[in-house]
Amino acid sequence: MVKKCRISKGISVEKYVKNLRQKATCLERMARYDESIKIHFEAIELSKKNNLKLEEADAYISLSYLYLNLKKNNEAEKYLFDAEKIYLEVNDKELLANCYNAFGTFYKNQEEYNKAIEYHTKSLEIRKELKDSLGMSFSFNNIGIVHKQMEDYNTALTYYKESLKIKEKLNNIKGQAGSNINISDILLTQKKYAEAAKYVEKGILLADSAKAQVFLSVGYEKAHKIYAGLGKMDKAYEYSQKYNQLYEKLYNESSNRAITEMEAKYASEKKQREIEILNAQNEINQMQLDKADNLKKIFIAGGFLILIVIFAL
Repeated sequence: MVKKCRISKGISVEKYVKNLRQKATCLERMARYDESIKIHFEAIELSKKNNLKLEEADAYISLSYLYLNLKKNNEAEKYLFDAEKIYLEVNDKELLANCYNAFGTFYKNQEEYNKAIEYHTKSLEIRKELKDSLGMSFSFNNIGIVHKQMEDYNTALTYYKESLKIKEKLNNIKGQAGSNINISDILLTQKKYAEAAKYVEKGILLADSAKAQVFLSVGYEKAHKIYAGLGKMDKAYEYSQKYNQLYEKLYNESSNRAITEMEAKYASEKKQREIEILNAQNEINQMQLDKADNLKKIFIAGGFLILIVIFAL
């Protein structure tokens, strides 16, 4: 049992570290990367001092994703290995599976596909051992994505269908939507338009039911291309219009969030500048006070010197 010391009244170190990591994530979303990294390291050091192994490892994972976004691949890989070491040490298989999934995604993005498959397979094997059905469906899907990028479409299709089977058993509507659309994408690439149409239509219905708008947008885009391939131009145009409308809606929502974040960042930076200006002004005022005080002391000392000279005469 990890002993929880207190940072301040009513707040444990563990809770404080979690709060730090949440703050770091918020700063990352606002593109304040240097500040985010600094706070992540603060969380890591505090975790080390208080033997909070899992918090330390989770911070490494977050740092890895941050550095990956910054295209600093060596740092991203290093912190994944740091996290893996801890998960192995504490024997947390669920988190180790998640870590191997992160490795797989990292190597996929580096186009090191064999390594990506290796780590996604490691993740899959652990999830099978844990009987984690949802996790298995994610692993099957991720391996399928890698094979798609390798242009090994038949193998990708096999893994996508395995993922779909599990999601159907779990009645995971949103997951089913994604899998059906992924399968339609492979069939579209293979120019099997009629079969692709069946999957994409089902994916669109499920995405709409789950209010999964990003999946719905992708589905509309694929449907447009599939029906164009079938020569059904009216249907292709219909889905093109739906895609454009939803894309514009999602874009506006994203833009509004970005504007809000930028306004928050500007307000924060403005406040910081105001504090810096105030501190500088206070420093100037203090220097002026010190100067006046010193002059006063000089005049007093000079006065005493004059008196001494007068009395000496």
